Amino acid sequence: MLPSAGSCAICDRQLFPVPMWVGMVPPLWNVLATWKSAPSFFSGELHFSCLRTWPHRRNLRAELIDVLTTESHSIAITVPDIDDPYIVHRRSFGFEHMMHDGQTCQIFGAAHTRALLVIENDGPWFFLSDSQRTAVENGDEWQSEPVVEEVFLREPIAGDISGMNFGQVVDAAGVGDFYGGPDGWRSIDYEFLAFDVEKRILTYSVATGTGLPQEAAHIIGEWKS
Repeated sequence: MLPSAGSCAICDRQLFPVPMWVGMVPPLWNVLATWKSAPSFFSGELHFSCLRTWPHRRNLRAELIDVLTTESHSIAITVPDIDDPYIVHRRSFGFEHMMHDGQTCQIFGAAHTRALLVIENDGPWFFLSDSQRTAVENGDEWQSEPVVEEVFLREPIAGDISGMNFGQVVDAAGVGDFYGGPDGWRSIDYEFLAFDVEKRILTYSVATGTGLPQEAAHIIGEWKS
């Protein structure tokens, strides 16, 4: 696993990968930066709080909808001074069944499982597994599966980072507000694992259950059979 570069593709400030608070657009998704005048691709990690106010969020959302909720297909890109168009292939992610189109979000169902994709009208997107969907349907508290993350700290953090909780880490890095402030920090299950001082690589385990739009939680809760 390559460490996260620790940089938000929108605000260019320190980023700590946390489910429900941060999104990743991999290069393999072939997402086009349609808001730029010249043909180019968009990839990288981003704070969802930045995405919700980004001027290009609608453009990115339209691309994500095409990437995540349609069958496998190809698109042709016209490149200046090149006669033949550049062909980009997009594979299906299987979330082709729209189950809800609401005021704040859309919900898509997978073709062969009970997994869901929730995408806010302002851009942030969330994948729910079968078990997570069941928990939301039942009104139970749920968490994302714990994941181990490695992130590069762009600037040194003063103090003993091994003894800090998540709120102290992001606050010391100056990005605490991107994770909901104190209320958001308490919802994030963070465990320090290691810190490479020379490389400034922080390793930690993290899980959270906060961040799903209220409208989505309400609608999914009504689907309980």
